[in-house]
Amino acid sequence: MPLLTVAEVLRLPVIVAGLPRVMAGEGQLARAVRWVHVTELLDPASFLEGGELVLTTGMPQPNDPSRLRGYADQLADIGAAGLVVELGRRYQQVPPDLVAACRARDLPLIVLSRGIRFIEVTQTVHALILDAQGELLRRSQQVHEIFTGLTLRNAEPKELVRAAADLMGRPVVLENLLHHAVVSCTAGGTAGKVLEAWPRRSRATPTPDTAGASGPRTGWWPPSSTTAGAGGGWWRCRTRPPPRPIRNTP
Repeated sequence: MPLLTVAEVLRLPVIVAGLPRVMAGEGQLARAVRWVHVTELLDPASFLEGGELVLTTGMPQPNDPSRLRGYADQLADIGAAGLVVELGRRYQQVPPDLVAACRARDLPLIVLSRGIRFIEVTQTVHALILDAQGELLRRSQQVHEIFTGLTLRNAEPKELVRAAADLMGRPVVLENLLHHAVVSCTAGGTAGKVLEAWPRRSRATPTPDTAGASGPRTGWWPPSSTTAGAGGGWWRCRTRPPPRPIRNTP
């Protein structure tokens, strides 16, 4: 289960009940929400670590445009996932200066037109976050047990590649240092499509010796290996020859 995003939090019934409207940062709703933090402080950044969805009624917020910009800058600088302001107590409508400040920093700003219980939001979101973290730990343990078992019984490379493909649901190719495919598992795809122009595609993909891979469909697998690379929706594992023995010279 992946981490919750701002967009997913906004779809929760406890938030929907507040009639949320996104006023800024519409393109950043895919940000991960690490935690939910309720605060009425003017300097909340000192209590944040990044990734928090900040909830506030806006009670202490000033009318001074420069201080509103400073408030938004604090949240953006610390890496907050977004700001949720409940209308009715301090504001009947969100200050235009706050909207402009959040837009300038591309910080998601969500306005709740109807009052909700913040404690229900924190309980709901935190339960989902903890469940997702537990799922990641269970998944990690599963992967560890599978590959430990394969290693202990001296499994053939083909079995390792098949296990990796089954776990990820993507094609996996074991290649040598010349970028020639040695073993492959298509994970439901066709071998011809996966291996088409393989050496050229492989050379064009960053490796640990050149540049790190990035993006939602690229990365290094396994995490502890320096001989495996991935890219473009397929994964590859690179084999290396054993080290040459050191000769003692007289």
